[in-house]
Amino acid sequence: MDLREVKVVVAVAEEGGFSAAARRLHVAQSAVSSTVRALEHELGAALFHRTTHRVSLTPAGRAFLPAAGAALRAAEEARAAVDLAQGELHGEITIGVMQGLHGGLAAALADFHREHPGVVVRLRQAPAADIPQALRDGAVDLAVTALDTPVPRGLSTRLLSREEMVLVTAPTPGGLPSEGPVTLAEAAGLPLVGFSPGWAVRHEVDRAFRAADLSPAVAAFLRHLTSSPG
Repeated sequence: MDLREVKVVVAVAEEGGFSAAARRLHVAQSAVSSTVRALEHELGAALFHRTTHRVSLTPAGRAFLPAAGAALRAAEEARAAVDLAQGELHGEITIGVMQGLHGGLAAALADFHREHPGVVVRLRQAPAADIPQALRDGAVDLAVTALDTPVPRGLSTRLLSREEMVLVTAPTPGGLPSEGPVTLAEAAGLPLVGFSPGWAVRHEVDRAFRAADLSPAVAAFLRHLTSSPG
């Protein structure tokens, strides 16, 4: 097998399909399919279950993927070592991010690109609870995320910022004080809009209400909070 074949298999596994992998690699879907079939033939085992609606890893594929990722990272490290010796960086970095990106990330990425234009930076969004495992598996190289638990073993962290959580609500006559902090009991009496399970903000909100022995009424769940002019 060669690194090109390994890269194609990893792309199919990470993107969850042949079409998405082809878009990521900027090749025809037929090329992705033929590459995977050729490698499966060489290995003597199917790496993917293929159905009309989805593609998933077989047991052999799940066993292959960690070693495949390690091989690709080793190749990138070898290339980076040569580039560094020549005074220029090339390669690819995948950054895990949660919803609500750190405000300074965009500027930091822009500065990095100006300094190292040969390095491709990819962002991979995931719930905060899933990011530590993605780091262990090598699916992402580093992450910008909220940590609401002790630092997982084998990972190092650096504090980038702290943010205060606030409650945003329409006017509710008689329901909330006109000024000053809102208590959890007052918030629990409102129909809340919350994040989906697994996201860091949802985890913190649930933990605060549990600690206060309260059960808020959540009217809707969503993955992102957005705003529009006016």
